[in-house]
Amino acid sequence: MIRALVGRIDRIFLYGKVRSCLVWLFHMRRKRICSQGALATFQLGVFSDQLSDLFAMFGSDKGLERSPSGLPAHRYSAIYQILFRPYRNKNFCFLEIGIGTNQVGLVSNMGLEGCIGASLKAWENYFKNAHIFAFDIDDSCQFQSSRITTGLADQTDEVLIFECMQRFGNPKFDIIIDDGLHASQANQKAFEYLRPWFSEGAIYVIEDIHIAAVDEMSEWAKKLGLDFCFYLSEQWNDENSNLMVIYPEGGL
Repeated sequence: MIRALVGRIDRIFLYGKVRSCLVWLFHMRRKRICSQGALATFQLGVFSDQLSDLFAMFGSDKGLERSPSGLPAHRYSAIYQILFRPYRNKNFCFLEIGIGTNQVGLVSNMGLEGCIGASLKAWENYFKNAHIFAFDIDDSCQFQSSRITTGLADQTDEVLIFECMQRFGNPKFDIIIDDGLHASQANQKAFEYLRPWFSEGAIYVIEDIHIAAVDEMSEWAKKLGLDFCFYLSEQWNDENSNLMVIYPEGGL
């Protein structure tokens, strides 16, 4: 009961300008620390946020609540609300690798209780004018809506990605989120194969990086001369709950 009351007070007083200002200050402090790819710890999800509510509504684990399948709350929504604020009402193209599969035989599946397309539906509601694209290796999780287009591709296969982008109409993406295989080599290949479809000033996010893979991903990005930073979660630092944010054309 006390926890529920605190949560209600948090929502009442920290939504809007006050909450946004506080989160922005935390974000800018972290951004300075990480501006050269340095590692810094940041407690994700200090405040309640509207994006987390959308993730919870559709069954995604990217917010402050566990997913229906029991996956831990990654708390990415607090970061995303700052990173993506300028895009909220913008007409742009968004890409997510991974739609979410219930096929338990596939790597990085959500389990039988997972909600297919949960984060895509949340993004469609959060970004008022964006066209949302996604691809996955599982044909059974494909679906469409007025602003969501999905396709079939393997993030480690350059030819399949090329063919998928052709079917999408060769859009240029302002935001790309890799929520696919959750393996360093797969993350790196997807980034390299998708580069022709980055817009100028694109933001590329790799989710669910295990703490043990951070050094490897950092060295890879440095070799490519990328501007990048990490958000390392204090709460789940033994899990795949860390974010890597890359600015392919600079921007930190």
